[in-house]
Amino acid sequence: VPLVLGENTAAVKPENGTVLDPVKWTRQKGSTAQLANAAPDKMEVDNTNAVITLRDTITVGEFNDAISGMNGTTLTLLDAQGAEVTDRTLTVNTTMTVRAVSEDESDIKTYTFAEPNLAAGKEVTAATQLGMFPATNAVDLNSGTYWSSDRGTRSSITVDLGADYNLNNVMIDWYNNGTNPRTYKYTVQLSRDGENFTVVDDKSENNVAADTTNRHAKITSELDPATAYGRYVKIDITGGPGWSDCSEISEITVNGWRLTSSSEDYEVDEKNRLVIIRNPASQSNDFTWQMLNAALHMDGTHLSAQEHNTSAYFVIDGDQWKVVDSDGNEHLYYVRFAAAVPVTG
Repeated sequence: VPLVLGENTAAVKPENGTVLDPVKWTRQKGSTAQLANAAPDKMEVDNTNAVITLRDTITVGEFNDAISGMNGTTLTLLDAQGAEVTDRTLTVNTTMTVRAVSEDESDIKTYTFAEPNLAAGKEVTAATQLGMFPATNAVDLNSGTYWSSDRGTRSSITVDLGADYNLNNVMIDWYNNGTNPRTYKYTVQLSRDGENFTVVDDKSENNVAADTTNRHAKITSELDPATAYGRYVKIDITGGPGWSDCSEISEITVNGWRLTSSSEDYEVDEKNRLVIIRNPASQSNDFTWQMLNAALHMDGTHLSAQEHNTSAYFVIDGDQWKVVDSDGNEHLYYVRFAAAVPVTG
């Protein structure tokens, strides 16, 4: 039975029919702003640090249905200008915030959104590892754990994202469990097949050290999603730790996106930036943007994705679909009424 503010009284009557003495509770207003999350597959709520980590694409409507205030907390989703977001069809992105106010209004928090980590929970392998510090620790979203290579060996660790993505950046949270600072030298490599890798960022001259105080050094590799496209991300450690030291990574964070279709009638060609309509003749004049919008889906981080430079109701050959990634870069996909263009390479 929900308690009302102030004094609440309840009398308990067991099966023997004897009424026990009434019990009284006094309900006070909640004094801590906290959020509850009913969609852990879509996002993770960190009430301590007021951060909501997006795990997948989620609309404003889905967010509002999944997030609630604990102990009387009220919340408001705000855009970058501080205005309330009311359009349930918009996609939640990292420019938005959540204002949470405790029931007694003594605690006010601003929750920020963190980019989804495409590497979280994915399959990961390492060239070497110490038994107590497996490679899976590098993708468990826990900064208190870490992967460790074997001592005195050059090593690497590879994450399988499960599909090809356009990548914006890769952040490595290097760890140091030793007694001396460690400056890791490494390269970030990308592959579509897991065998042929290309270096997309060379950190062999890195001079940022993981010291012995906070023991972490977060280093980000900024990539160009127009060319950084792949499924497998490898961190190849080329130097830094001494011969008796291990290479250690607390967390690998991969930020990127991909456009997909839920219908066999439409194919997304990422390499050529095309949305291909198979059997366009069968669509006739009944093929609307509403139909195409329902079939196209975004995975990963992005600010917006929608039809571009058209006010028409029907889709025609040559129309455009625009994706704005998390860095604000625009990527145009052209709609083609034709057989699929073969993808090579």
